[in-house]
Amino acid sequence: MIEKKQINLIGKGDSGYFSQAPTFLTNFFELHKAYDITFYAFSDYISDEYLADMQKIAAHYGQKVVYTQIDQEEFAYLKDYDVSEMFSIWPIQVYYPLLAGKYLPDTVDRAMSFDFDITFFDDISDVYFEAFEDNYIIGASEVPGRTDSHISHDLMRRGKLINGGAIILNVAKMRSDGIDDAYYHQFVDKAAQLDKFYFAGHMVSFYSEQGLEAYAFANQIKVLQDDRILLMFSLPERHNQSPIVHLLAPEYRSHKAELQDVLASPDAKYIYNYQRYKLMSQMILENLSAEDVFEKFDTAILKGIEHPDFILAPQWYQRFWQRVSSDYLTAYVAKDISDIGRLNFRFSDQFQKKSSEYQVSLTVEANGTIADFGLVAFYKTGKAQRAQRMDSKTVEKGIVTTLKAKLNFAQHDYVGVGFSNYTVPLGTRIDIIDLTLERL
Repeated sequence: MIEKKQINLIGKGDSGYFSQAPTFLTNFFELHKAYDITFYAFSDYISDEYLADMQKIAAHYGQKVVYTQIDQEEFAYLKDYDVSEMFSIWPIQVYYPLLAGKYLPDTVDRAMSFDFDITFFDDISDVYFEAFEDNYIIGASEVPGRTDSHISHDLMRRGKLINGGAIILNVAKMRSDGIDDAYYHQFVDKAAQLDKFYFAGHMVSFYSEQGLEAYAFANQIKVLQDDRILLMFSLPERHNQSPIVHLLAPEYRSHKAELQDVLASPDAKYIYNYQRYKLMSQMILENLSAEDVFEKFDTAILKGIEHPDFILAPQWYQRFWQRVSSDYLTAYVAKDISDIGRLNFRFSDQFQKKSSEYQVSLTVEANGTIADFGLVAFYKTGKAQRAQRMDSKTVEKGIVTTLKAKLNFAQHDYVGVGFSNYTVPLGTRIDIIDLTLERL
């Protein structure tokens, strides 16, 4: 009997992040049945519920999940540096794979660390078994076409060498060289003496773990020579065949979309792949029966068929809104009102706009009263995109309300309609009952 090759995976994050692990694991296990796979969950705490879900998915495929509990004192010193201001976006747990040599068993020589906003289309073993050539880490450059690992130390700490969401770790080298959190501390100290730069709303000395790993290992990081890992900052060409796709595009957060979006969104291929394995994982976990899956599929697709003119996934999936499931078309909850956050439901490619006037109608229901709630239209002027308030009404709690406006496409190049969190109380849920566009 031929012995299967071993693949070791690492997932990292706080407890809540592991709620996304079942989709990730189902996707990976389904495409790699010819391998023995161990998934190491790196965290200082994971709830029993999420651990049980991961174990159940692994058991279904005859694979393993190991909870690798990291000491909470690891990287604790980061709390005293400016990078701690980004913990709300990238919590301290994202640094934990950098301790793989310390925490993984001696039998593990290599492992691949992944974020969960990744979807797989094929066997990735050729990427996983890429030769290290005495490097600590292998990854993909965020700069298209760049394969040179020799960039300035300043660019390294800014995270410009490789993306940290899909990296291969030379665990054996990390172990033999005694790489621990004290090793990284010296580089954190060194970076703190340098000029800060602006990132994600903060002035910082390095860009989270992505900047630290590059800065700490300098020229001992190997950059992949091809596109086997696609960093999807924008929509790729249709013929792209990358087996690993990191869903990073701000305009196409495909893993945040819903199944109904597959009919109108340009990133339908990526939405479908992610949703497919999400549904499959829920069936394995026995959260959905075959009948439930059919009902979910039927309902979602019908929503998409009846509203082909709009992309209901927002253009910029910012911190201000959280999309939630709805019995209606879709729904969003205002989770941050510290600044203006707009939702733009873009016109899809199926909408063949004419240089004439249209009437748009937005029908909503909210779980709280919203004074002066506005319908916003978005249009382009050159390379810029502008927002224009077209109609406003008070939306009373639980009362279905319709806002209407006329859009003259001869006057403006309109690209979508939506609303903002202006006047919306924190935590308010807005269900979109209907959204229509009619040529006058």
